[in-house]
Amino acid sequence: MGCIKPSGETPTGMPGSDAAFNAFAAMQPRAPSATPVEARNGRRVKEAGVPPQGVYLPNNNVLTPQMRSPEYVQMSNAAAITLGIMPGRMHRCGCTRCLNLLLTYPEGCRANCAYCGLARHREAERDYADRNFIRVDWPAVPMQQVVDIVARDGGNSPFHRMCISMITHPNSDADTVAVLRTWTASIDPSVIPISILSNPTTMEREDVRRLRHLVPRPVRRVVHRIPAAIELVARVAREAELGPRVRGLLSKEGSPA
Repeated sequence: MGCIKPSGETPTGMPGSDAAFNAFAAMQPRAPSATPVEARNGRRVKEAGVPPQGVYLPNNNVLTPQMRSPEYVQMSNAAAITLGIMPGRMHRCGCTRCLNLLLTYPEGCRANCAYCGLARHREAERDYADRNFIRVDWPAVPMQQVVDIVARDGGNSPFHRMCISMITHPNSDADTVAVLRTWTASIDPSVIPISILSNPTTMEREDVRRLRHLVPRPVRRVVHRIPAAIELVARVAREAELGPRVRGLLSKEGSPA
């Protein structure tokens, strides 16, 4: 829901006086309602115990299978389309360059951030694997299937980075390590760099140290040297006064003949 009504009217005034805008009362944040006991903590999914069958596309009309990391991860529609496990086309681009792998559990994220589509207060509305996030669905895919597809493409993979997204869950620290081990066992981090969207709520210093040492030392050394290399190039450019020279050349190129 946006501030402007989807009526096609062109706003001519200010919110509160122009009919093209939604009323202030309609745009007030809604307090979450109490979650029924039968929907809390992934209870519906866990009691049904429906086994997953390969890729799961979010569908609020069927009972969500019981999927857990590290065996399963979720990814955005764009990543699923790029991997070729979901049909579809993206507007104005052929693929996405970052493969974001989201940990998944029937209990979902136990945090309750008001702005987030994965917030705990949405338990009554949808099961965790069926909730949209950043305005799109996130299909659940077996982790080994993801690795097999990316490893098969090797250096020709459309992905330039892989990011593991943690959530606030008791198992997320250990499962992040497991997902990372599965990935690095088949895919060289120097070919597709790795990042981790870490969860400071549950992580401790030892968790960070453990993740860091799973990445090969040569890759860590290169990453650590990048800022120094950038500064060296910038310093050389300043000392050689390349800035004024380049600007002068560009001015000549852009001037009419």
